[in-house]
Amino acid sequence: MKVTKQIETILEASTCREQLEETFEWLELLLDQYKIQPDELQLTMLLNHVDAMLVRSLNSEEMMRVDPQLFAEVSPEALQISTEVVQKIGNLSEAEKFILSIHFEAARINTNK
Repeated sequence: MKVTKQIETILEASTCREQLEETFEWLELLLDQYKIQPDELQLTMLLNHVDAMLVRSLNSEEMMRVDPQLFAEVSPEALQISTEVVQKIGNLSEAEKFILSIHFEAARINTNK
């Protein structure tokens, strides 16, 4: 995936830049494996979210709980990808996978158009 100005800005501003770059590279491979190609905006939003997740993980912060039923229409594929990301980062609440799955679902739908 192309590193845009917005992505470079997020990487430069990150308090955990090394981990974010590593996770970004891993995410590129994971999305390629699932044949999902987020557009520039989707990728920027995803990277920004992952950066916030890394901060929450490092600081042992938890998100608010979410009702999994609100995500019933998210594809199993998007939930699987988000589960893998949450597991890779570690020290995150289960709510993270549901919120994160929206990024993958939008990119999946966009890719399959």
